[in-house]
Amino acid sequence: MSELRKEPISRRWVIAAPERRMEHEETLSSAEKQICPFCKGNEHLTPDEISRIDSSAGKAGEWDIRIVPDKNALLKEAISMGKYGKGMYDVMNPKGAHQIVVETPDHDKTWWDFDMSRMKKLFGIYRDVSAGFKNDSSAKHVIIVKNHGVHTSNYSHSHSHILSLPFIIKRVDDEMRSVIEYFQMKERCIYCDIIVEELGVGERILFENDSVIVFAPFASRFPYELCIIPKSHEADYTTIKDSEIECLAEAFLFTFKRLKAALKNPSFSIVLHSSPFFKTYREEYHWHWEIKPQTDDMAGFEWGTGLYINSITPEEAIKRLKEVML
Repeated sequence: MSELRKEPISRRWVIAAPERRMEHEETLSSAEKQICPFCKGNEHLTPDEISRIDSSAGKAGEWDIRIVPDKNALLKEAISMGKYGKGMYDVMNPKGAHQIVVETPDHDKTWWDFDMSRMKKLFGIYRDVSAGFKNDSSAKHVIIVKNHGVHTSNYSHSHSHILSLPFIIKRVDDEMRSVIEYFQMKERCIYCDIIVEELGVGERILFENDSVIVFAPFASRFPYELCIIPKSHEADYTTIKDSEIECLAEAFLFTFKRLKAALKNPSFSIVLHSSPFFKTYREEYHWHWEIKPQTDDMAGFEWGTGLYINSITPEEAIKRLKEVML
């Protein structure tokens, strides 16, 4: 069984999961046989579904979106928390949850193909499932991740992951430390100040509506890296209103249609950063989505130093995305 191990210097938690190697081998075997567990008619290849949204257009009982447990979940709900030591090192049982959102019955469609209705449903699911984990005393943080394309996902069928974690991921922990330090100095949210700055400058803004903006960070790490963030100060994604979900869906559709056209159907990764739960909850935080198109592989220099080399400035990336022909 997998276990959670903490690296004491960086304070980073790592999931030691040898069974994932077996899952990858099984996935390759399934791919060779052209069997997709997420396609309509193959529901028996996934664990029993947690919930579904039924199709309004098809036959009675046909599904539109399914939520299922990950067959080889990194985290397990039916185990005790269990913290213990191995010598000087901290270890935890992999207590948590790992769910998959099968976003469409159509094997060949992904976010730039979806309509407004489907995108609104997805972002509503992310909110509602995340909120449900607040009732679990072991849940400290929920992350939502989507990978699409070659070398990013085991399955090409459009899906995303919702994970309930017994710890705070390192990226968000680092962000929160900076957010709190900035708030203590200036009594303002650093993300809110970034929004004001970016709207004032304008050249890194890709899209804006009543609720959210899409922009390329000033010090973007990767070509075409983007951030989608609410204009109003909101720490916890689970508090998002239906009207804001509509604006968020509009922003994602606008963004992904341009990424598809500019980068020719790129692979991509998306992650939600939202405030952790319970005692670790901080109002100073500001939830946001990060988008990373897979335009090139991270080189050893970036991996070893943490110093990123971006071959396209954020200003140039936004200019190209705005000008691309759809």
